[in-house]
Amino acid sequence: MEDIFSITLRPAVRSDIGKTGQKGIRDLFNTVQRHERRAGRAPLAPPAYADWARRMDRQIPAGPHEALVALRGNAVVGFCLARHDAKTRVTKLDKLFVHPDVQGQGIGRLLMSQVTITAQSRGQIAMTLRAESGENRASGFYQQLGYSVESRKPGRPTIDTLRRQI
Repeated sequence: MEDIFSITLRPAVRSDIGKTGQKGIRDLFNTVQRHERRAGRAPLAPPAYADWARRMDRQIPAGPHEALVALRGNAVVGFCLARHDAKTRVTKLDKLFVHPDVQGQGIGRLLMSQVTITAQSRGQIAMTLRAESGENRASGFYQQLGYSVESRKPGRPTIDTLRRQI
């Protein structure tokens, strides 16, 4: 197992989406999707790659969008997409994916830490996100990072809205 120090974080760019087979965000998403299906969980919502690319293009230093990739060598093993709202002073985490083979190695925490640092530097007061709840689901990961469940929408899957003051 490689350690967290072999990971490079940097802003995501349009070319990181890549085509299938290029070890980009598209392959990362497809791998996570297959992993979820094998585990018998509901499929993830189809990605809006064109929207993600537009948001990556608008990542200017003071802009509202932040997209990060975690790289191991040339392969994207993590991806995070957030929006910093200057009016409400709340950052909304839209997407966080970590390759199943490297989950539990601190990559998700590293991405979340960087988004939090950026949010704090922009004067944000809180972060919010939506995540699936239940055993081995994302909601528990975020609760370990200090997020609290603000609301819960029952269903298949059950979705929690979580919030953390920063």
